[in-house]
Amino acid sequence: MVVPNDHWAQALHESTACLRVQRRNRRSDESSSSQLMQLLDMAMEYLSILENQLVALNNSQSERNAETWSHPPARPPPTWVQFSELYTHDKDRAIQEAFATSGAPPHYEDDDAGDIPNPYGMNGNMDCRRLHIRILTSQSEIFASKASLFAARDCKHFKEGAKQLQMGLDKIHQALQVADSQISKWWADMERTQLTNASFRTREKDALVEDANIVEVAIQNMTQRREKLLSLCQQEQIWLLRQLEPQWESRDEVKQRFGEERWTNNPRPKRDYAEMRRDLEIRLRAVRQAMEALQAMDPTMALQRANTLQYQLQHGVRPENGNVITNGESRDESKQDDEMMRERRYNGIRPTTEWLSRRVDTQQYPDPTSFGWKFTGSWQAVEFFERMVVLDEKEYSVKLDWYFTTATIKTSLDHPTQGKTQLFGKQVSPDEYKKILENPRVHTGKRYQQRRGGGRSGKRRGGRGRNRSGAKNSAQNQASAVLRPSQVSSA
Repeated sequence: MVVPNDHWAQALHESTACLRVQRRNRRSDESSSSQLMQLLDMAMEYLSILENQLVALNNSQSERNAETWSHPPARPPPTWVQFSELYTHDKDRAIQEAFATSGAPPHYEDDDAGDIPNPYGMNGNMDCRRLHIRILTSQSEIFASKASLFAARDCKHFKEGAKQLQMGLDKIHQALQVADSQISKWWADMERTQLTNASFRTREKDALVEDANIVEVAIQNMTQRREKLLSLCQQEQIWLLRQLEPQWESRDEVKQRFGEERWTNNPRPKRDYAEMRRDLEIRLRAVRQAMEALQAMDPTMALQRANTLQYQLQHGVRPENGNVITNGESRDESKQDDEMMRERRYNGIRPTTEWLSRRVDTQQYPDPTSFGWKFTGSWQAVEFFERMVVLDEKEYSVKLDWYFTTATIKTSLDHPTQGKTQLFGKQVSPDEYKKILENPRVHTGKRYQQRRGGGRSGKRRGGRGRNRSGAKNSAQNQASAVLRPSQVSSA
């Protein structure tokens, strides 16, 4: 339901009309799909502008940041009609003018809202937090819709479809974070006001339940799209293997008949069948990469979290110590956060603008890619990178977790015998940051060598049979593994 005078809710409703069109129109011809993709791109640009303006309006009043988030926006949004008309003719100008659009801020009296902000806003308008949740869930649904369109075009676009779904899932987690923080605030206000304003508190609780339900619906939509795309990938893989396996068998038979030397040094290879296989093999690789990304993407945890928030509100569950979850559940959530970080390590997505605005000074802390690291993915305030190092004449991967809001670095090495070994982990100065990025072993080589020596004394667990010269050689080998520029493979 859209309140007539709520310009922000009206803007959201109008800009997401393309999602409702997609549900009604099931035609899959190329022309209609292309038009819908353009509408989705335009809606995403508009929602990003709304989100940026919403954040800017609240951050500009830092002394009343908590209060302004609990009020309707102080300025009206750019109108969707004007934006969409200009966007079709001049995209850059439409975005520029939308960012510059600002209306006169309404005058708020401190007595208007009483001691507790109105969750519905003045005149029934939604406050900034509720609008933010709806913007994030709408962005999530647009990403999911684009994923379906990419999958419908061609199997070569399955990988891009999986990437769109991952970005949509990240938006859902952001919406959950906003809802969770507002519910935590509601519990704190309930404890402070006790039984006063009971009827108002009930209305506020109902609004929070509605917010959590909106996120849940977005998660369910995301889950359905993921399952459908995964099913399409599996069907495509079966078809491709049926085409390729007989060709692979024929190739191997000819290779065996010719012999390795003649096969490798054939002066006049025809390559006819190799050319026929090449396109199919490229498609198979793309499909398998998409399947790996989809299988690593699990919306279950987000759905459980949304259900938990609704249950706590509806049943009045107030855990101990004022926390929204119990201590045991907190440990489980910490494990879930670790799992989500592992899932997103290779999503190839840079952090959102909201997180990047909190980044430490990039002049003092340049991006790790300028030091030869390869960017692989991100989650919230963490960016993931990798770099190959040479150890005992073999290459091994060093993983870097860069917490860019606190200038904290964590590095680990996938060692051939010890498995994953943490090398470094703490907040760093700009000088330390650059030294570690240039050589991940610069601060940890000595400790790491001692661990390879077999204990503090070098005699435990190995007895006296392990001579000192062996330990010394081991230490020397480890010392020689310090990175050199020539030993780093290009990112």
